[in-house]
Amino acid sequence: MYFRQSSRSSLLWITGFSIASLVANLIVLLGCISPSAKSLALYRINVASLAAEMVTQKRRKDPHNVSDLVDGSLPTWWYWGMSGICDVDEISGETRCHGAFPSTKTLLAVVEDSLRRGDQAVPLPAGSSIVLSSWTFATNNLSSSVLATKQSSFVWQGRASAYLVIIAIIIDFFCPLFAWLLTSSSPRIHPYSLPLFGGLIALGAGTFAILSMDNGPHGVESNGEYGAPGIIILFVNGALRLVSSALGSKLFPPKTPPTQQWELPNYHRTHQNAEIGYRGEHYLHTILKGYIPDWSYDNWTSRLRSMRGDYPPFEQNEWNYSDFTYKGRGDLSRMLAFLRDYAGLDTSRWSADTKFRLEVKTTPGDLGRIFYVSPNQLRMMRQYNGDPRNAYVLARVYYNTQRGQPWSQDSDPKVEFFANPATHPRIDFAAAPNANGDIEGRVHD
Repeated sequence: MYFRQSSRSSLLWITGFSIASLVANLIVLLGCISPSAKSLALYRINVASLAAEMVTQKRRKDPHNVSDLVDGSLPTWWYWGMSGICDVDEISGETRCHGAFPSTKTLLAVVEDSLRRGDQAVPLPAGSSIVLSSWTFATNNLSSSVLATKQSSFVWQGRASAYLVIIAIIIDFFCPLFAWLLTSSSPRIHPYSLPLFGGLIALGAGTFAILSMDNGPHGVESNGEYGAPGIIILFVNGALRLVSSALGSKLFPPKTPPTQQWELPNYHRTHQNAEIGYRGEHYLHTILKGYIPDWSYDNWTSRLRSMRGDYPPFEQNEWNYSDFTYKGRGDLSRMLAFLRDYAGLDTSRWSADTKFRLEVKTTPGDLGRIFYVSPNQLRMMRQYNGDPRNAYVLARVYYNTQRGQPWSQDSDPKVEFFANPATHPRIDFAAAPNANGDIEGRVHD
């Protein structure tokens, strides 16, 4: 129940924030595509202030002045959006937008579009040629470091910002599906990794938008504004994406439950039972170490190995591991000999390509005493059942004490081995987990 609730909540959390982020990114992408979208601009420039600044910064005098650059045929503001540039005339209240994606037109191209009222098929109105030539002269006479040499940076940074927004939209669209796939299986990739990446992409788009703004006309005349709603939305959305991913991973962690609740069966939950489990694993480890020359603690893929003291803890996720894992680095004859001669198993179907997985189940009492497996361990037993490339063997270790007698670590252990335990005729598993989430198993004659 733990992992089902966690997965469902995680999926709902990721889906909700993905939809919100998708809407936010679409809003930014459509900025200035039409007059109704001018409020979603990335930044804006006051035309008269820009003209005055350009006249002031010219390197040599010329007959043109500010009135030649702004004679009433140009708008009050230019609004730069992701998908266009809008001419906003505060006197007439008129707004005209000319689409451009990405909106990386040169300043002179924007001036000409405004003079033609956004229609390239319309000839320049009478007298507009003077305005255009004035802007051309003023632009050409600016210090080269002010505008001309920054044009290439303005273009590629503007394009980068636009394309990153598109990537973020694609990520937002697929995030729920990605999360569902990961929360419905054993996750090797964190479900929140894609939303986190989407947030970084949105922040990158906002960063490039600011850099592009500073390398374009806005860099000539700064009006004290450092970004219109479009840039603010990008940064707020990106920050919320990062925060929601970090918070969601804490509130609704991935499907893999805590080890002590899921990976270790019921009888390992007390100190004595952990000691029993460790003794059984250590017993088999000692036997295997004597049979196989290249056997080491690396093959002991259980967290109980740290109880030995001189072995480092096993820090991998136990979800995909049995207690012992062996993939020979060459000659497998010793492992095959052990399983054939010591364990009494048929090894004819196994080869040098086989990975060996040994799961140890240890109890006091006789061989027929109930042992427990987790649903995940039973899943692996079924997954590798009869697979010649993955030998799954259950090592049933038992200390032959009489029922009711206290267990002692000095008790004499015994072990029997069962290949393909999921369908072995001598092993029965309960149909459903018990109240603790574990599945009962029993070996019978």
